[in-house]
Amino acid sequence: MKKAGAPITIISVILFLAPIQMPFITVVEAEVNPQIPGIKVYSPTWWSVYPSSNLELDIKVTKPASWSEPAPGFAEIIYSPVGAITSIGYSLDGETRENITVDDPTDIVTIGPAAKDFDILFNLTHLSEGVHNVTINVSGVYKGEHVDFSEGTVRFFIDTAPLRLEVLSPKSEVYNVTDILLFANPSERVSWMGYSLDGGKRVTTTESTILRNLSAGSHNLTVFANDTIGNFAASETINFTITKPATQVPFPTTLVIGSAVIIVVCLGLLVYIKKRHPKTDS
Repeated sequence: MKKAGAPITIISVILFLAPIQMPFITVVEAEVNPQIPGIKVYSPTWWSVYPSSNLELDIKVTKPASWSEPAPGFAEIIYSPVGAITSIGYSLDGETRENITVDDPTDIVTIGPAAKDFDILFNLTHLSEGVHNVTINVSGVYKGEHVDFSEGTVRFFIDTAPLRLEVLSPKSEVYNVTDILLFANPSERVSWMGYSLDGGKRVTTTESTILRNLSAGSHNLTVFANDTIGNFAASETINFTITKPATQVPFPTTLVIGSAVIIVVCLGLLVYIKKRHPKTDS
């Protein structure tokens, strides 16, 4: 019995060391390059909407600790820089706008490898309405070679005025027709527009369309829209009335014309007879 114990123990150790398949766990291997500066954009933030055409671009660039190495003869205690950040700038909508030179001396030693942060503010001015993309550009020198990095792209929106909708037609009036022009005037370009008639479901439309075959009586109409960055707006509700014109009996124009023709013909005959047979005095 004692001889059987050893194989069982060995088998148990083998099973314990063997990889256990756990399908409910996902392992993601991320490739990290410690030689790339870190870029963090604090403002503006991704997909945010700003009501001003002037913003602050607030960023942090971190020179990695790997840009310093042990100084010769100091047994990996004293480290000196082998790389330096030379400039930091940004591109707006694919166009380079501004670059500044940063102070990153290479003659300062540290105890152990050390990273270095650069906190930078840029002023973004006169931004147009709509979507923008800002990208951070970093240049430096690493082990004698010039290096460039472009990261931290952020998409944001400028919307200085809320979307407004004015319904120019119909008005709050009484109409004696059953087809009415719907014409709405948005204050800016829109990506979608629709209307609701008498509280019904929203119908997609354009800025102008014809509301056809409206029934007699009171109606209400509201127009809705989204601008190009997704802001939603609704118009004031328009209340109007449709009154069908009263049904008229067709005037017998044919009979009148026919009678007039007969009268004219008769008068013509009488004149003709008088001319052919003048009255003689006795």
